[in-house]
Amino acid sequence: MTAPPDAVVLPDGRRLALRHYGAPPGPDVPVVVYNHGGLSCGLDAAPAHAAARAAGVHLVAPDRPGVGGSDRAPGREALMASAICNRPLDAQITYRSANNPYIDRRIADARHAYGINVLTPKGAGTRELMRALGRGQPVALMNDQKFNQGIAVPFFGHDAMTAPGPTRLAMKFKAPLVPFSCKRTGPARYRVTVHEPFLPDADPDEDKAIYNTVLRINQWLEACIREAPDQWFWMHNRWPKDAWAKAGVT
Repeated sequence: MTAPPDAVVLPDGRRLALRHYGAPPGPDVPVVVYNHGGLSCGLDAAPAHAAARAAGVHLVAPDRPGVGGSDRAPGREALMASAICNRPLDAQITYRSANNPYIDRRIADARHAYGINVLTPKGAGTRELMRALGRGQPVALMNDQKFNQGIAVPFFGHDAMTAPGPTRLAMKFKAPLVPFSCKRTGPARYRVTVHEPFLPDADPDEDKAIYNTVLRINQWLEACIREAPDQWFWMHNRWPKDAWAKAGVT
């Protein structure tokens, strides 16, 4: 079932698109709200239509702000990327493209509209990043990511697969690593902080140098999260299943 979404108008005039699946709505029909993850939309819930209908449940799947048929919310942008590009630094900003090319184009257009002029796809954009660094141009990557092909480095006391790519690039081009953080201070108000830069670890053993540098990045991130845990939002499993078991979480 892929019927076009209907919509509600929010108090500020924005349109919020809603997609309906499962049993028809009614006074005695239970309602389940499905909130899709990043780089997706309410169509994610379509495969559950038959099961929800069989269970007598009405499934409502909104499109998040700025995605699908919903208007974007002012102030809810990729603020760090915008802050970097508007310094001006003319940085290469990496991103993961959405699986749906139409949604990906809409997200990219919105980002371009608020000042992010250069978007480099992850993986396929590695050559562009290396060319930029070779020219002395800054690049921006998000290291707070689960990367199954990465290296196991402690994060809050448990090993987490972490991407060594930013560290390897910094080592190759002898570039400093400059941490950025973004903190919400109020409705549609954020503060982007540029932290003290540091150089990759200088251990002559390259593997040890990479491990020590990635560990330092994770430790910095831990400190930021401890300072404001309500500001850290993660939609995927950052740690492997055995880490959850060791922590007593099942």
